Amino acid sequence: MAWELGYRIPASAHLTALADTLSVDVATMVGALPHRWTATGLGELILRRQHELGLRSVALARLMGTTDATVSRWVRGRSRPLERNLERLAKALAVPYADVLEVAGGPA
Repeated sequence: MAWELGYRIPASAHLTALADTLSVDVATMVGALPHRWTATGLGELILRRQHELGLRSVALARLMGTTDATVSRWVRGRSRPLERNLERLAKALAVPYADVLEVAGGPA
């Protein structure tokens, strides 16, 4: 299901096996995959700082007292952090709160 919704892209071995199972060529299978999501402004900030700090989503979530699924929803724009979480996020990412607030579009 994660493949169908575009949350994950199957590995090439899985694509080949799936194409064989469905009796279609791999190029058709690749063309039928949903496009990857695009991160929001807040999501781009989170991903950039995670990369710069060497933080995985799980570690960031632990620093903030939330779950990695919640962080993922923020990155993808499926939900928006409450103001107290924006403050925790700024601290965890070591960026000014004003920067986080700006890319998030103001207080929730």
